Amino acid sequence: MNLKTIHPFPARMAPELVFGVLQTLRPGSVILDSMAGSGTVLRVAAESGHEAIGFDVDPLAVLMSKVWTTPVDDSKIEGAAEGLILKAKQKKSPILPWIDSSEETTQYVNFWFEPKQATQLRRIASALKEMRGPMADVLRVALSRTIVTKERGASVARDTSHSRPHRVFFGNDFDVYGGLLRSAQLLANRLGSRSLKGKVTVCRGDSRKISRIASHSVDAVVTSPPYLNAIDYLRGHRLSLVWLGYSVESLRDIRSGSIGTERSAPGQRDGIMTNTLLRDAGTTEQLTQKEAGMVERYAGDVYQFMKQLRHSIKEDGQVLLVVGDSCLRGISISNANINVAAARLAEFKLVSQFNRPLPMAKRYLPVPSANLKNSLSKRMRYETILKLVPQ
Repeated sequence: MNLKTIHPFPARMAPELVFGVLQTLRPGSVILDSMAGSGTVLRVAAESGHEAIGFDVDPLAVLMSKVWTTPVDDSKIEGAAEGLILKAKQKKSPILPWIDSSEETTQYVNFWFEPKQATQLRRIASALKEMRGPMADVLRVALSRTIVTKERGASVARDTSHSRPHRVFFGNDFDVYGGLLRSAQLLANRLGSRSLKGKVTVCRGDSRKISRIASHSVDAVVTSPPYLNAIDYLRGHRLSLVWLGYSVESLRDIRSGSIGTERSAPGQRDGIMTNTLLRDAGTTEQLTQKEAGMVERYAGDVYQFMKQLRHSIKEDGQVLLVVGDSCLRGISISNANINVAAARLAEFKLVSQFNRPLPMAKRYLPVPSANLKNSLSKRMRYETILKLVPQ
């Protein structure tokens, strides 16, 4: 299956993995991706005629997943973009409260965007703020594509589609209005709403505590837990989200509570459980206290995630996890082994485990650095596929 994605994303689920699971299920099965990312699992499920449910803490991930799985009239997208641009040009000096009332967000915008693009973005953001519905969300994704790009776009950064953008040039001549229209035209060609057959629900939510999923109601879970200290999606995504209603402070709050965050576990820990989770994780005793705390927090978060999956999955259901390992100061940390240990504690049985080489040319990973020891590309040469069933 060859899906044309609608928005750059640092790392995407391989469609063939998803399809391999879903083709074994009866029609109309309930599929959960509690860390939906760019929405690949949800899209494949919808095209396969299943009911799909997706959650993510990243607002941009939720937006792009929702747009990719919600039917719209593709023939009207370009006209809607032209209407938005006309409305935006009529704006003079619009107020954007989430930017203008936040000194930190104002400074962030001034750092990453030059006056020409900032003025155009401000006008478009003001016009978008007044719009609701699926078509408005399509236009929000179209706008985001002008900012989160592999090459030059509305910001003065390079590699904004990766996790660590860098400000590398000045004198930006990018026309946001023209870029928005081209982006809308691309979406009109890629969305393919007619291929959608199953119902999809996408919401912002934390995979460790999803109250909206009924007990034992899910036939299959296909998801990719975050990698410890590997890819910070929000670092790049906030370049777009600050024009879609989010302040820098609000995005920091979201990131600080996410799985895989670079923070230590708060408060007291259950030593016996933690030791069980970390037994095969790697030589964590060589880490600094802060780094060891990060690993402990990650392990505890994964255990909470596994308990939520066990609550949601049917007794005859199955779980497919795609996990990548990490490296802290040259010390390898097996996120896969942490996930396996957490799954067993949550009463899952490991059915199979195998490694799959990453197709580097097809992943939105940063360009390999000269310092290969610290390069993200060196740390992520393969991903581990775990298949679990309830026990």
